[in-house]
Amino acid sequence: MKYAIEFGKSASPVFAEALRIAQSFPGYQLVNESGREKHRVVFDNLSESMRLAQIVRGWKTTKFIADNKEIDSLDYHKMARIHDCYTSKQGYINKDLFCTTDMYGRKLLLPCRIIDMRGYDVGSGKYGAIYGEELIVSHKRIKFIVEQSIRQNMAHCCPDMQVEKILSLVDRIPGTIRINTGMMGIRYLESLGFDIDKLSEEGMLDNLLRDINLGE
Repeated sequence: MKYAIEFGKSASPVFAEALRIAQSFPGYQLVNESGREKHRVVFDNLSESMRLAQIVRGWKTTKFIADNKEIDSLDYHKMARIHDCYTSKQGYINKDLFCTTDMYGRKLLLPCRIIDMRGYDVGSGKYGAIYGEELIVSHKRIKFIVEQSIRQNMAHCCPDMQVEKILSLVDRIPGTIRINTGMMGIRYLESLGFDIDKLSEEGMLDNLLRDINLGE
C-alpha cells in the first residue's frame, strides 16, 4: 500500500519546517493542481510520515491519501498505529504470541492488540442480556461490536488481520457467564490468573471464559 501527504501554501509559521521535512524525502514532488502549487510526498512507511502529518493535519489544503484514495486525517493516524503495531510484531521473537498477548504478556480475549476487549464494561448489557449475576451472551451482538471495532480502528489494514478467524472465536464463548461486581461497581471482562504457556490460540476463549468470575 502506498501512502501520500499533499499540502499547499500556508500562512502557518511552521510552513517552512513542513516544506523542509517534505523535501527531505525521496518521494517528494512539486505538482500543479488547477494553477496552484502543491507539495506531495509519497511514503512506503507510514511511521516516517507522522512528523509531517502532525504539522499539516489542520491545514485546509492538506490531503491524506492511501492507495490513491483520499482519507481523513484521523483514519490516516489510525492506519499509522496499525502499521506501527505490525512493524513491532516483525521484531518479536515469537510472532504467534504477539497478537494474542498484550505488552505485559497477558493473554488477550481476541487475537489482536488493537481490538483487545479486556476491561470493557459489561454492566450495560452490550454483550447480551443480564439477569441477576449472569450474562446471557449474544454472540451476534459481540460479533457486531468486534466488526465495528475493526472498522473504527482501521485494523483491517493490518496484513495479518484475519477477520473471519476472529469472528469464529466469538462463537466459542459460552452462552452463559457468571458476573461478579469489581471495583467501582463495574462489571467487566478480565483475563487474570492463567498460564500463558498452557493456552493455545484456538482454545483461548474457552479457557478464559469458561467458569471464570468476571471482574475479579
